[in-house]
Amino acid sequence: HTRYWRDWSSDVCSSDLSCPTAETVGTALGITVSKPVGVAGAGGTPFPAGATGVACEYPGIGLNVIIELISNINPSSIDQFSSKFPVPYASVSGVGDQARSFLQPLNGGKDNEGLVATKGSKLVSIAATATPASLAQVEALVNQLW
Repeated sequence: HTRYWRDWSSDVCSSDLSCPTAETVGTALGITVSKPVGVAGAGGTPFPAGATGVACEYPGIGLNVIIELISNINPSSIDQFSSKFPVPYASVSGVGDQARSFLQPLNGGKDNEGLVATKGSKLVSIAATATPASLAQVEALVNQLW
């Protein structure tokens, strides 16, 4: 039984959701990351009423991955997440019921990418910063996490 970090007024039982392992994330994205830590602080999207979930950060050397897994959420909430993307999103097929992604190239073969997808009443959001991973790898990781 934990308090969700974004809303200290609500008690959330998140026993059904836990952070994917560093091995799962690192293997899927072809990178090395540390074990996940629960994300604290600003910058996130608050969960709508009734929704439960976890936000997990995977620090790496010069890169970062944040994964959010949310259940009991209305699929229209995808708008709240894709509105935070740094560049316009593209719609993606083959990932959940609906998915949106972005890609922001950086120097040295790395980029920032993100994907938010819904399936039924579940939502998965992944933001990968300064990684060599491809969007196809991010999409495959989302499909592993349903």
